[in-house]
Amino acid sequence: MIAGRNPSAFGGRGTCLAVAIVALLFAIATSFALNFPPLSGRVVDQANIIEPATRTAIEQKLAELETKSGIQIAVATVSSLEGQDIEPYANELFRTWKLGEKTKNNGVLLLVAPNERRVRIEVGYGLEKTLTDALSKVIIANAITPRFKAGDFSGGIARGIDDIITVLTTDASEWEQRPSLRLDKQQPTDPASWLLLAALIIFVTLLIVSPTFRWLLLTTLANVSVSSGGSGGGGYSGGGGSSGGGGFPVVVGLQAAAAFRELVMSLSKEDHDRITSAIRSAKAKTSGEIVCVLAQTSTHTTASPVFIAAAAALLLPWLLTALTAMTVFQILSLQITVFLALLTLFCLPRVRVALMPRRTRRTLAYRAAMEQFVSRGLARNKSQSGILIFVSLAERYARIIVGTEIAARVPQSRWQAAVDALIAHTRNGLIADGFIAATEICGDELTRHFPPKDADRNELPDRIYVI
Repeated sequence: MIAGRNPSAFGGRGTCLAVAIVALLFAIATSFALNFPPLSGRVVDQANIIEPATRTAIEQKLAELETKSGIQIAVATVSSLEGQDIEPYANELFRTWKLGEKTKNNGVLLLVAPNERRVRIEVGYGLEKTLTDALSKVIIANAITPRFKAGDFSGGIARGIDDIITVLTTDASEWEQRPSLRLDKQQPTDPASWLLLAALIIFVTLLIVSPTFRWLLLTTLANVSVSSGGSGGGGYSGGGGSSGGGGFPVVVGLQAAAAFRELVMSLSKEDHDRITSAIRSAKAKTSGEIVCVLAQTSTHTTASPVFIAAAAALLLPWLLTALTAMTVFQILSLQITVFLALLTLFCLPRVRVALMPRRTRRTLAYRAAMEQFVSRGLARNKSQSGILIFVSLAERYARIIVGTEIAARVPQSRWQAAVDALIAHTRNGLIADGFIAATEICGDELTRHFPPKDADRNELPDRIYVI
């Protein structure tokens, strides 16, 4: 006899298996269920960010609204969204709490998750045509978020509730016509507009009254780098040579440099006459030429100040967005203002020079000296016995440049002695005495190696050029 299966036994085992699977699925679903806070009142402050007085005021307003219209609004702050996006979390919390009347579905939930920095207004189907998604975004952007960024969570929630109630109890057509223009009436007049207007006035004024500002702006836009007093390229153009020189010692600080500038601005006629006399006396005993040049700065403009101003202006919105509650218009206005202010600041020679590395300043000063050697006619001297005594105050730089013939005959130490004498006097603010001392040393060397000739004529003016 063949034994068969017991149907009742099979059915019992199948039922147990099904029950076990359902229990397992229920356990899994329960383990993944969101841990919503209970609906303990019209305001559920799980995150503990609402002040007691504000909470009481909000609850009174919501109770009055519910009594008059039947609309039920709840406020919820949660300590965590438990890894969920705020939209599905708010939707599920709205359904769990069953806000609003069942037949009208006229509930509203204002959900705030401060740790995730998220806010959402969840609206029941019965109110979607009144409190639209567009109006909800406007309320969040203009009434709630700015105050949250300033750390005022109570004020942001209170203002958001006020605007929600206003939309639900008044004609929504006016709001729908201008959602982007909905502003907080409690906010003062935007000061950024006045700041922008002041910046534009300053910019136009500088364009009119400041040649330096116009020069900096135009040359920067044209991508042209201009050197002091230059006329044509750097170098010797036909065999000029250089020797000696170097920058002011480190001990000459910014205070000394500032004093130099004051002396340049007030260089007296007597100082000019003394230097002219020294040059004329030295050239009377030689066939060579001596030219003195005093430059306030060799760094007139480069692209780096503009790049720094532009970089600062571009980085500013990131900081303001992260740290403040400023509007887009305020941020853009301040960005323009900062750029114009920095660009104006860079018109000051001292600031412009300070922005440059020391090696770059020395390089520009050296190039300016070489250009002066060429532009003042020393490179065209037939005997190649011309000498340029050059000082650039802003860069704290001094150099003596000589023609090839005199450079070949005079040792380096003699030119260094002339530079040292020049530095020793300028360190004490005696610029005219420094040029006179250097001129006398250079004149002695020219007299020794290039005595005067019968047919010799004075090719260059006997004077100091102040540029």
